[in-house]
Amino acid sequence: MRTFLPFLLSMVFFGLSYWSGPLWFLAFFIFPPLLFGMRMVVSKAVFTVFLWGAFVGTLFLLIGLPPLLDAESEVFGAATAFDPKLIARVLGIFAVAAGIFGGVFGIMFVALKLVARKIPHEPLILFVFPALWVVSELVIRVVTFGFDWWFVGIPLVAIGLFRELAGIFLGVPLLSFITVFSGSILYACCVFRPLTRIPLFYISLSLFGLIIFFLYGVMLHERISAEYPAGLPSVAIIQPNVKFPDTFPIERDENYGPLIKKALTRNVQTIIFSAQIVSPVTAESKLSKDFWTQTLGKTLIETDATVIFYIPVKTEGGIILQTMFALQHGEVVGKYKKEILFPVSDYRPGGFYKYLFDKPVGYSITPFVPADAAEKNGLLTPDGIFAAAICNEPFSPKFLNRIKRMGAPILVVSGSDRPFLSNFIFRGTLRMAQLRATEAHVWLFRAYKTGISAIISPGGDIVQRLNRGERGVIYFGEGAGFVEKF
Repeated sequence: MRTFLPFLLSMVFFGLSYWSGPLWFLAFFIFPPLLFGMRMVVSKAVFTVFLWGAFVGTLFLLIGLPPLLDAESEVFGAATAFDPKLIARVLGIFAVAAGIFGGVFGIMFVALKLVARKIPHEPLILFVFPALWVVSELVIRVVTFGFDWWFVGIPLVAIGLFRELAGIFLGVPLLSFITVFSGSILYACCVFRPLTRIPLFYISLSLFGLIIFFLYGVMLHERISAEYPAGLPSVAIIQPNVKFPDTFPIERDENYGPLIKKALTRNVQTIIFSAQIVSPVTAESKLSKDFWTQTLGKTLIETDATVIFYIPVKTEGGIILQTMFALQHGEVVGKYKKEILFPVSDYRPGGFYKYLFDKPVGYSITPFVPADAAEKNGLLTPDGIFAAAICNEPFSPKFLNRIKRMGAPILVVSGSDRPFLSNFIFRGTLRMAQLRATEAHVWLFRAYKTGISAIISPGGDIVQRLNRGERGVIYFGEGAGFVEKF
């Protein structure tokens, strides 16, 4: 029990800091108790050390599971949440995930034990351990989804200076290193007693480097302007707070119609719809001005504003692609085909999920592969102002490279967190959007059906937002912008 409690306390700090934005600072307290627990177990036999590492890895996984499991049953291809097949598969995915997390952490614990024989205690705790931890997180990312999700550094995204540092150096793994490094310094200050010359030297050197690094992040964040450039278009983001329209064209729908009417009266230059506006898959051969008129309505076709939305499209080859369109007067001026799928929420299991979950019949989204096609993918408008991303693509580091390469000043992220019912997930996806806006230095216009929709500045600050469960329109252009709720 004496060994178990420090690890449990560490995971409690992690869970609170990760899932509750205002408690982000608790991330710095994750590692003092964890290191205290590790100190008690690394002196044991190698196999025992491995088992303790596996236990910590499983505990680490458990802290993140409850919000992820609070999902609609259709996501997992089940009729109800109590479907025995669903329960068996959830248990199966936990077993596989526990094996991955436990194995990686067990190896990390053993590696620390072996390295401790050759390296003095001070640099081992302050430098080697943070590096081993980040490497372990990266291994888990590669083996599972390839997404920036369950990293100890993600709580730091709440603060501008850390977002800027992540944008300059290595992204989320750097934030994890800062978190572990800071916690190691706290542990060293408490444990290295008395503070003789050598421990004091290592602690002072570490603190000095950390403070300089933090000041650099503050300076970077202060340099980012929150002023919307005069040459960029005004926008209206529609958040209907429903799954899909009940009536077509959508300008006649009771949920969409009033929002569209209000947006048009503001004479904005761009109207952005959240997530897909049509549920059934549409054949590519049916896409025409007449189809857009039947779907959107004559008013949206005749307006001078650029209209942005996405729908699932089935190509002549039978492949289904989530495709975002930009229309001007009913003509397609740009489109983006989704390149990166998020396991389960795209109804296409990936990573180790594919061994446990079937693809729902008739609705299997395929990622678009630019290398296999002659067309360019990503820019929505000929002037190069709008780049695009769909749903949870911002979680992937590959997405960031594409956005930087395109150089568009505005990124439209349209999607829906609806399948995941937990407020924790909603806040988590918004947090990642803030980080990506900072890393790419773009204005990010986030349109989500049931929230959270938001205008995010290149510094990652939220300028305007509509929360989950709200229905309304965000207007933004020159000036501060405003929100109109219904």
